[in-house]
Parts: sequence; structure tokens; C-alpha cells
Amino acid sequence: MELKLLKIEGRIKELQIYHDKSDSIMNHILGSDPYCLCCNQYNHMVEEERKLKKKSSIYQSKIKGDNEIERTYTVYPVEY
Repeated sequence: MELKLLKIEGRIKELQIYHDKSDSIMNHILGSDPYCLCCNQYNHMVEEERKLKKKSSIYQSKIKGDNEIERTYTVYPVEY
């Protein structure tokens, strides 16, 4: 499962999470419960992954220009 952060303006705003079992995208807003667009269910992320997304120090950052930063990290697949 790979997570990407896009269009950051001073702080993390949105996570796009790619399902490890499909190409569907889950959009997650920090501070709220995870919501999966591909299966319309909450709580796909385990507690450890919720902790990971709050620790910006673990992100690998790459400046793309025009104040847009892409940060990525990989988490282990979640068993459903």
C-alpha cells in the first residue's frame, strides 16, 4: 500500500491512499476517520497507520515546484 500527500500549503491536508488490492483511491483528511471511496467503508487503516500519517518526520519529501510538495511513504498491507 502506498500513500501520497499532494498540494501541501504549510501543513498536511489530504492523503491519497492506494489500495494494496486494487487501483482504487481512498481519500483521507487528517483528523477525521478514514473513508474508502472504493468500498464505502470506514476504518480501513489500522491504528499504527493512523499514527504514521501524523508524524511528518517519517515522510520522504520531494519539492515539485510552485509550492507543491509530494511526500510518500509505504505501509504494510492491511488484512481485511
